Amino acid sequence: MKNPLHTLASIRTVLSIRAVLLAGLFLIMGQACYYDNEKELYGTAVPCDTLAVSYSTEIQGIITNNCQGCHNNQSASGNLNLESTASRTANIAKILDRIGRSAGAPGVMPTSGPMSTCNINKIRAWSNQGLPTNN
Repeated sequence: MKNPLHTLASIRTVLSIRAVLLAGLFLIMGQACYYDNEKELYGTAVPCDTLAVSYSTEIQGIITNNCQGCHNNQSASGNLNLESTASRTANIAKILDRIGRSAGAPGVMPTSGPMSTCNINKIRAWSNQGLPTNN
């Protein structure tokens, strides 16, 4: 026959281990639910300013970062080289067509996935403002 004190000690050990594991689980779960509203979780969205779009500070960088990797002097994919400002302005209709397509649509650019709606809206605004490049 087993010693009742030994059995009681075993039960206490198992219960202690369970208590520690449950406490740890509750601690982890409590941390996972720290943010309880959208503003705290995602922060405040920066509005997309399309009224004062500048070619040199915004548009040039958007096209360089999103398009020029494939459309450049060395590799003009689709026979489209967007390294020069003149080529960017001359091909604005093609650019707007390709960046305005839905994700997964044939020919959507960039091939890595659609650029942000804000960047697309900035390029559209620049085009609607007459494609100024001196700002």
